[in-house]
Order: sequence, then structure tokens, then C-alpha cells
Amino acid sequence: MENRHLGAPKRNGLLAKGKGGMKGGAIGWCREIVIAIGLVVALSSVAAAQVVTYEVSGIQTGVATNFSSFAGVGASDDGDVAAWEADIERVDLIAITGGVFQLHGVLRDLSGVFTGGTIAALPGGTCRMEKFAVTGDLTVDNGSGVFEVILTHYGIRIGGRCFLYFATVEGTVTFALLQNSD
Repeated sequence: MENRHLGAPKRNGLLAKGKGGMKGGAIGWCREIVIAIGLVVALSSVAAAQVVTYEVSGIQTGVATNFSSFAGVGASDDGDVAAWEADIERVDLIAITGGVFQLHGVLRDLSGVFTGGTIAALPGGTCRMEKFAVTGDLTVDNGSGVFEVILTHYGIRIGGRCFLYFATVEGTVTFALLQNSD
């Protein structure tokens, strides 16, 4: 069986005129263009966002009716170390309704706002120690994030009443940061 395309010279992905017809060559050429465009789109979308996670810990620095503030330190999975602070507006210990978040690191500085979130008591709490799962959604200057920590309240019972005297947080903050197209 003879293959009429063997040895046919090619120019720019198309078969030479008169050697195997235009149909096969044009389809091959179009397929190469489509693959190239697909690769460019896929690679640009992969490079468009950077996900970075910080392991964070800190303390509660202030508390008022429906407001809590925290400060601490963190280290990221890409080698950054940072100080952070958060002022969280909340409804009791149920929902996050707003607030601000700032992170000052060696590799990056990020600031943003809380757009919502939840606070849920974990089982087994007592006056002496109670824990809450805190999840806050963040919008930062160049992306979004999620603040996920365990808030631990430490208290003491005096005269039948429980008094909170200290609180810590520990968990992660994960950011999806958009890359500059410069």
C-alpha cells in the first residue's frame, strides 16, 4: 500500500500544494493553532492566582459587645513570616458580620475586610476552657482569603459566675492572590 504523503515537503504545518491535498493539511494546521491557544489559556489561568497559607497563632487583645480584636504571628508555606491583627465585628458568638484584617510580612503585606463568617461552640466547653471554631471570609486588596482558627477562652468561676480572663487563637489563614499582569 502506497502512502502518498510520505516524503511530501511541508511548509508552516501545511502540505505542499499538490502533495496530498489541502484538506488534511489545513485541519492539522487548525488543530495545532487550537492546541496552542488552549495551552496559552490554561497556563495563564494557572499563573493568574497564587494560593498561600499561613499557620497563625495569637491572643485576644480586646473584647466588647459584638466586637473582638486579635493579634499574633504566622508563617506561610512559601517561607514568609508575619505579624497579623484582626478586628472582628460579630453577632454574639454566632456570626462574623464585618471587620478588618492586616498581615505584615517579610514577603508580603496584605490588608482586607471580613465579609462574613461563622462562630461555632465546640463540644465539651466549661467555664475553665471553652473552644469555638471561627471561620471568616476575607476580601483582600488583590484577592480573597479564609481565616480559620480555634478560639479558646480561659475562665475562672468566682461566686457562681464565670469570668473570662484570657483567650488565644490558633489555625490558618489562606489567601488566593491575583498576580499582577505587568
